[in-house]
Amino acid sequence: MSSPHEFPSHIAPTSPKLEKPVTYRIAECPSRNNLYHLASHFTHFVEPIKVLEPLKDVIVNERETITLQCKISKNKVKAVWKKDGEVMRGSMRADLQQEGQKHRLTVSSSELSDIGKYSVTFDEEVTLEANVDIKGK
Repeated sequence: MSSPHEFPSHIAPTSPKLEKPVTYRIAECPSRNNLYHLASHFTHFVEPIKVLEPLKDVIVNERETITLQCKISKNKVKAVWKKDGEVMRGSMRADLQQEGQKHRLTVSSSELSDIGKYSVTFDEEVTLEANVDIKGK
């Protein structure tokens, strides 16, 4: 072991799929008898998010429903949807859904103001984009 903060080579993760290191620190803390526990560091390797189904550009008629959806390789990740760079929140017309690895944005009764570039970012790691266009009637 080259430093007290590294795994010995015989127990270090070696899988090429585990690429993103996350380091944790266990801090010193006094015990009930005022002795201190040893602080230690360890690294946990996390598999990166992969895109299984990307967002696709959408063209709909005015007043139709807009649906943007994608699928990623992980469950339970933080997804942030944006329209033209502004964070979106759920509303009467916009519904943000996550079902396992699938993420969906649905905008009902589309309006010309819904035209723009939409994006979703997962855990501040992966961003997908799609354009939405609306045909006037």
